[in-house]
Amino acid sequence: MKKNYFAFVLLLSAGCFALAQPVVTSASFQDFSVRAHSVSNFTGITVGNAGANQTWNYSLVVTDPPFIYLKSIPESAAPAHSQIPEANYFISVSSIFDNIIYQNFSYVKITSSSYEPLGTINSAGDFEGYIDTPLVPLPLSYTNSFVDSEQLTSDPILSVSTSTYDAYGSLTTPYGTFTNVVRIKDEDDVSTSYSWYKFDPYTPLMSIEVSNGTGQITDVIIWENSPGLATNQVIAADSKISIFPNPTNDILSLKLPNNIAIDKITITDLTGKTVKEQSQNTEVIHVENLPSGIYILQATSGNDSFETKFVKQ
Repeated sequence: MKKNYFAFVLLLSAGCFALAQPVVTSASFQDFSVRAHSVSNFTGITVGNAGANQTWNYSLVVTDPPFIYLKSIPESAAPAHSQIPEANYFISVSSIFDNIIYQNFSYVKITSSSYEPLGTINSAGDFEGYIDTPLVPLPLSYTNSFVDSEQLTSDPILSVSTSTYDAYGSLTTPYGTFTNVVRIKDEDDVSTSYSWYKFDPYTPLMSIEVSNGTGQITDVIIWENSPGLATNQVIAADSKISIFPNPTNDILSLKLPNNIAIDKITITDLTGKTVKEQSQNTEVIHVENLPSGIYILQATSGNDSFETKFVKQ
């Protein structure tokens, strides 16, 4: 997985100050919910300039469907939080790869002097921590630079990178224009990443990764504010539902066990938005008008409900 996908988790740190030079502090760790869109066509995209009061315009970039959802959550919603008592900030990370949804929870320790990810727990309850934790020193002002190393318990390779607050200004993406934007430049042996962040609350806006060897762009991610995938969202298929074909282009057929009658069908997207409801002819569902993506289908029968996911091609 490319490092830009979770750059936000490792560099989530900023202050909410309407200053000429925004200062990165621990003050703005607030509730947030965003989703990431990848970009397939890099034509015309450049990293832009470093420096003060810059203007970056990527409004014409075409994005793909969202594939990662980040959302701050309360301690009570983070599984096994009592096992990591030093953590005081928690993030739900839901990602979609090969039409499968994976959910992890990131545990972070925030102080006035640093932002320190401690590790992650997956949906199965397995914890992955660090031998050497990544650490962002705070506060961080324009032109400040720091060297950091990190090493996961599951990976013997020690990663060392240099991060620099190299620019601030105004950024335009397909999802809006943002002022008081900070850009962080992150360099390691393989690539250089540029990540833009907005304030109040602090959220990622965009990232571009460039190969050090070729100088070519290898990855572009654009972030959008979103209700996000709920932490209690049912994401695994309910074996009691028979649903086919899956993936589908136009029609879904479904049945409940023992031919239980279905009173109502509700389909939501991964943000929790209801996109279709049906209370008649519930064994055949027309979805040809839905955009391509992954959806949650809920079938209700009396006081019982059954949930599963399907892919609309």
